[in-house]
Amino acid sequence: MNFFSIGKISLRTISVFTLFFIFSLNIIACAESGPGSGIPGGYMTDLSEDFTYVEAARKSTKPQPVKQPLSEVIIPEKDSTQTQPQPQPPTTIKETETSLTCNKVVWADNTPLYPVLRFRDSIFKFTGNPIKLIDGNYYINVSDPDFQALFDKMGLTYTWFSYSGKLFIYLPTGSVSWQVQEDYAMLGGRQVKTPLTARKYLGNDYLPLDTLALLLNLQVIKGDNLVEIRPSLEINAGRSAEEDTIDIRLSAASDLACDIRYQANPPAVRFTIPKTAYIGHAKKLFIEGVQIRVNNTVEPDKLYVTMEFPPHWKGEIAPTSHKNLIVVRMKPNINYSWGIRDELLKSIRAVQSGDQIRLLFTASNYVKYYWSYDPDEGVLYVDVPFSKPVGGLSTAGCIGGPVESCQVGTYCPDGINITRVKLELSPGSAFTIGQPEDGNDTGFALLAGPKDTISTPSPYVGQAGIVAVTGRKLIVIDPGHGGSDSGACNHAAGFREKDITLDISKKLAENLTALGYRVILTRYRDVDLTYPGSPDADELQARADVANNNNADLFVSIHCNASTSKDLKGSSYHWYKDSDRKAAEAFRNSLGPNIGTREIGLRHDKFYVLSHTKAPSVLVETAFISNSEDIKILASDEHRWKIAQQLVKSIDYFFNSDNLAKTLRQDFAGDE
Repeated sequence: MNFFSIGKISLRTISVFTLFFIFSLNIIACAESGPGSGIPGGYMTDLSEDFTYVEAARKSTKPQPVKQPLSEVIIPEKDSTQTQPQPQPPTTIKETETSLTCNKVVWADNTPLYPVLRFRDSIFKFTGNPIKLIDGNYYINVSDPDFQALFDKMGLTYTWFSYSGKLFIYLPTGSVSWQVQEDYAMLGGRQVKTPLTARKYLGNDYLPLDTLALLLNLQVIKGDNLVEIRPSLEINAGRSAEEDTIDIRLSAASDLACDIRYQANPPAVRFTIPKTAYIGHAKKLFIEGVQIRVNNTVEPDKLYVTMEFPPHWKGEIAPTSHKNLIVVRMKPNINYSWGIRDELLKSIRAVQSGDQIRLLFTASNYVKYYWSYDPDEGVLYVDVPFSKPVGGLSTAGCIGGPVESCQVGTYCPDGINITRVKLELSPGSAFTIGQPEDGNDTGFALLAGPKDTISTPSPYVGQAGIVAVTGRKLIVIDPGHGGSDSGACNHAAGFREKDITLDISKKLAENLTALGYRVILTRYRDVDLTYPGSPDADELQARADVANNNNADLFVSIHCNASTSKDLKGSSYHWYKDSDRKAAEAFRNSLGPNIGTREIGLRHDKFYVLSHTKAPSVLVETAFISNSEDIKILASDEHRWKIAQQLVKSIDYFFNSDNLAKTLRQDFAGDE
């Protein structure tokens, strides 16, 4: 055998081996594409598809359409004037017990048109691992880059454990834990049944879109070749531990960038949220005394959410690190203090008569209370600011008649202790709330019974107001300045007028309360009555409104004087209206030498709070904060107590000219 012959033999041999190798590859390829094939093991059986092709005529006389992006592809309508070729028999793969029927649409050039996923303004084609339509349900590949892109667009993060088939999704209001082959998931600590489980195809994990929509609260709109998902708004409430108040939370599986509008009277907040759905809930909710209305009919692509607060509350947007979460924090809408100390809710006594029940609430002193009522749910809230329930307060005897439950709790938003009474009334019930008929002037009473015997006040929220008390004078004390307005300052000594006036006012209120007077402070802490930087007229009018709205018997505004001349010092008392003159006369000589400074006396001035207040009013300039001697008086806690005591004598003298008032004046004089 020569070399050439050997070469021929070698070439033939190589050709045989080559043909054998190619034939083997075809067999292997067919075996891998057959039913039941795939990567062995794993948590699910690998399933193949049974495709049904719907082909357009390849040989049609119509011009072939230009291939478009998947999001814009439209299947052409049939033209009856053209000769249509006979449809080819569908290509099928033999089914096994574990195979699934899947459908896809094929374009004229045999390019498959899988559904495209749209989220708001973004398109996700899942080109590497297209969306599967299995048994009429859409499945998406968790390993496809567009799956991560979709979650990025929603502002959510997730962790996928492929070896165990577990998915964790981190939400602003909790987390989702889903063992995807199970028919349930854990959502925020509670078990939720999932409509569909995950599937595996050719080694890839496909998650059912409907189950993801359930867990993420998404709205799914299914079309022929386009599936649109929209975030759906969730609304709930909870107690904020750090602020000790109530938060109303709006959350969704996407960015909640929206337009926010505030309304002062009545207090309300309105949100306009684009491209967000609201499903599975009532369009009107009543949460913690706040009425929430949802409207998605004004504009199709916008959701309107309006929160209407009771008059003693307002809503403020709290900071949050989540774009998917809006926190509306309930803040007291109270610009004054009812008394200076927290009163005690001492007892709740029930008196039942037939199908009616009367609840008598007794406090340690005069209280102001507010109520809000949801007629649909029959829930009544009664809030009592500046109060606490006495330890061991029992509500056991309050259940009866139309009252199905009674709960008493307390919380402290913005440093204000508020006692909340929550009552659940049976269907068909009504109530009235007001002053007790037994002569108790330091509490309030609730009468509940059938609607045909009691007429419930018409507004869903209302203010019951201050309990009417006869024979007790009401004094409104106004600590000058506050919040963004520091008033006059002595920077060298480190004192601000707003701090000194608040401290003196609190001491004055405590002394007056001890004598049996009712007292309201226009501010109880370092705040603006309106808002920071408001016009002076608005801020001053708010102070006058406290006295006018509560029918005060006397208005006293506490201030510190100041001058560019450091030699000026002393105390003065300012009045404007004729009714102010008598009150100012009662204050004459109350301070001055009695606290260690000069007596300036009465001054007739048109100060805003004097001219806009209906009650007799006096503005007291206690001493000069700019004077080196007077600042020592104002800086001393002992002297501030003495200022308060001297002003108490003047107020009591204004209301009383009997021996008791004279005795009190003598007693105070003896303490000096």
